[in-house]
Amino acid sequence: MTDEELQSLGAKAAAMPDGRNELSPKPLCAVTAQAVVDPEGRIRVYNSETGEVVTIRQADGAAIAAANDIAGLKAALQTVLSEAGIATFD
Repeated sequence: MTDEELQSLGAKAAAMPDGRNELSPKPLCAVTAQAVVDPEGRIRVYNSETGEVVTIRQADGAAIAAANDIAGLKAALQTVLSEAGIATFD
């Protein structure tokens, strides 16, 4: 998925006034993000607040592996964010 395609997908979600999107019918927050795993295994995220597409990688720069589905993506993101001290998950 190209940066432009990801931005378009994120813009659609951002257009919903209360932070909902097709995947999450409940309001999340004022900022919406859409994430995909590209062919190189990188997690690409569109941030509606900044309009930017960023690549999430491990601290050593390696691509995040084992994210071939939603469950894998969730686990990979939780691991990276937890290890970085950015967020904790129940």
